[in-house]
Amino acid sequence: MPKLLMFNISDPKKREQLKVLSVRLNYRCMDVPPEKQGNSLRALLLEKDSGERGFVPFSEEMLVMNGFPMGDLDFFLDELRRTGNGVGLKAVVTETNVSWSALQLHHTLMLEAISLGGKK
Repeated sequence: MPKLLMFNISDPKKREQLKVLSVRLNYRCMDVPPEKQGNSLRALLLEKDSGERGFVPFSEEMLVMNGFPMGDLDFFLDELRRTGNGVGLKAVVTETNVSWSALQLHHTLMLEAISLGGKK
């Protein structure tokens, strides 16, 4: 089953709309608490704790999508834009990043945003 990992989505309306969209697409929507941001994406997707401790969590909103068929991914992203529920940091799980911690992915996405002239 495709999964959506949600990080730091604190706006209740946005959270609810993301969950409704996930249910509509038959995807599992999972909140990732800050204390689990040191876990690998693989561990998060398997709902296991890899035991990473002693890190400083990030505060930006981030979505990580796993197993979305291409048409559904496009639809999902279009719906985020259409409903005004955009999230600046988004990624799809790949063979390369599945072993990364959420912190590593966040860092990479922030560097990409900066290089593209986005967030600083």
